[in-house]
Amino acid sequence: MIAEALRGKDGLEVYEEVPCIAENDSSRRVDIIIIDRGKSQAWIVDPTVRYEGGDQQATEVDNEKKGSEPCVRDLKGKYRMEEYEVEVIGLCVGARGTISRFFVDFFSRFSLLKDLMNRVVISVLK
Repeated sequence: MIAEALRGKDGLEVYEEVPCIAENDSSRRVDIIIIDRGKSQAWIVDPTVRYEGGDQQATEVDNEKKGSEPCVRDLKGKYRMEEYEVEVIGLCVGARGTISRFFVDFFSRFSLLKDLMNRVVISVLK
């Protein structure tokens, strides 16, 4: 859902379920890659559903995902992004449908509609 909505944004390339090689040479799969060639920026987005575990959970998940830096070197080569700034974003949704300020800020940052946010939450609850 999120990737589909991002595909409608001018200037963005969006890829889903991209196989790659991690820094430790293991095979991995990245959920969403967003590339803005005009700004030489890219984002690796890793949506995650977790049971709610405190008000800092969204930040903790983001830091966890940033720390793993999944396949950044490999993806930079595959997608001709050697000089790009690549940010890893761990995007957490609570298993009971809770969303954090971090989640809302992600939607604002990429100008995604609130209706999509509601659909994401409902899909988690199903």
